[in-house]
Amino acid sequence: MDTGMDISVVIPFFNGEQFFEECIQSVLRQTYAAKEIVIINDSPSPETVKFLSQYENDAKIIHLDRNHGISVARNIGIANCKSDWIAFLDNDDIWMDDKLEKQVTFLKNNPDQEACHTGTESFSKDRVIETYLDKPLLLDMEGALLISHVLPSSFMVKKIAIEAAGMFDPKASGSEDRELTIQLIKSDVKIGFLPEVLVRFRREGHGFFSSMWKPKLKSHMYVFFKHMDQFRKYQIVRKHLTWIFGHAGYRSTGLISLFFRGLARLFR
Repeated sequence: MDTGMDISVVIPFFNGEQFFEECIQSVLRQTYAAKEIVIINDSPSPETVKFLSQYENDAKIIHLDRNHGISVARNIGIANCKSDWIAFLDNDDIWMDDKLEKQVTFLKNNPDQEACHTGTESFSKDRVIETYLDKPLLLDMEGALLISHVLPSSFMVKKIAIEAAGMFDPKASGSEDRELTIQLIKSDVKIGFLPEVLVRFRREGHGFFSSMWKPKLKSHMYVFFKHMDQFRKYQIVRKHLTWIFGHAGYRSTGLISLFFRGLARLFR
């Protein structure tokens, strides 16, 4: 299939040896071939440099000087892409074989949209945990403010659009995907949704961060204050604070959990 859309795939790599072969093979099997694959090694060591060397014929590999975090790694990947379109993939997730082909067709059929994402399913080993298909066909600002609808591994965007929006904000670590969609919509970028499972999101290894309420609370509050004008505009300040503190209460334990649950009730 040749529609004239060149796509670069950005894969940030951090301690991803266990599942990386499945990840990159899912890109190489695509029915619509990517123009290039850019791997950003965000856990540089002699061991990871040696491990990634086996993929030098398939990808451009950038070794960072130290761990900078996923937002910086993605941004460096974007800066080194040559294509007009960029698709993201985390180093332990998997694409269905026709993921890029279906997104290209979708974007060709919706020329007013400069970005799109797809349905996903979370899985652990051979077990599907949950399927995510109930999302807005066109993401609006209120939807982007309230919840993170766009999984980066399902996201394709025009390079010029994401650069104009400021790319990923490292200060929003943990909520960087939601913050990016807010920035894109602020920049009048339309983000469409293709309601078909085209990405498998691996759950192994993700729980350790989600269970840490402090960094999640920090990232949620950062996004809240950064885009306070939008939360006020859509009159969802109290609603969002209820969600933030409820989330912190759910993730924490003991007296801390009771404290945040009480705060959440105050803002209802």
